Amino acid sequence: MAKDQVKNDNSWVLNAIVVLVIDVLALWASFFAALILRHDFRFSTIPDEYIRYYIYLMPLWSLFLITVFYIRKIYRSIWRFVGIEEATAIVTSYFILAPVFVISSLLINMRMPISFYVVGSVFSMMAHVIIRFSYRLFRMIRNQHATIPSAEKKEEGKPKEERVMIIGGGDAGSILVRELKNNPMARQVPVCIIDDSPNKIGRDLYGVHIIGGREMIFDAARDYKIDTIILAVPS
Repeated sequence: MAKDQVKNDNSWVLNAIVVLVIDVLALWASFFAALILRHDFRFSTIPDEYIRYYIYLMPLWSLFLITVFYIRKIYRSIWRFVGIEEATAIVTSYFILAPVFVISSLLINMRMPISFYVVGSVFSMMAHVIIRFSYRLFRMIRNQHATIPSAEKKEEGKPKEERVMIIGGGDAGSILVRELKNNPMARQVPVCIIDDSPNKIGRDLYGVHIIGGREMIFDAARDYKIDTIILAVPS
């Protein structure tokens, strides 16, 4: 049991290694795309020296990429909660990486076209962000199509799902709605939100309608056949 627990606790390391490899491949692909774009998508027109420089530079730049991402702790993020913080970390990392790419190539006398550095860095940065958010999107789609185990469905005396009203459409409410909608094991389904802010009433939060202020709680509980009311107001 203890060994299994240790194995589970360290499983994120393997995931991080997989992501690291994907990041390196994305770096190579992005700068190759920048190079071929610079020559109007005609590989035969790319000078041989540029191809040779590209082959020499990419392993070095991959090492720079891994080092900076490791220092910024980008590989330690929990993917299911990936958000603006991780995207910001990647973007700011390229404020370091892009100059390093240029300076390193000049130091070893392997000058490339300016567009190669600029377009390649932008493509690579976007690719790293997309890679991380694609996992979250895939997980969300998978969870939405997942079914509750049949053993749980057969439990007597318990409804298959509870209709939930959430009071509070702020940060806490948004986190709660997202978790309930994305967790395939959750028996609770958010059906409406109560919030006193005039700017929020009539709008949706992750697909759940904000129907009105606190004066509507009792009427909404009846009309929406609410089983559970959850307070998501920190104050």
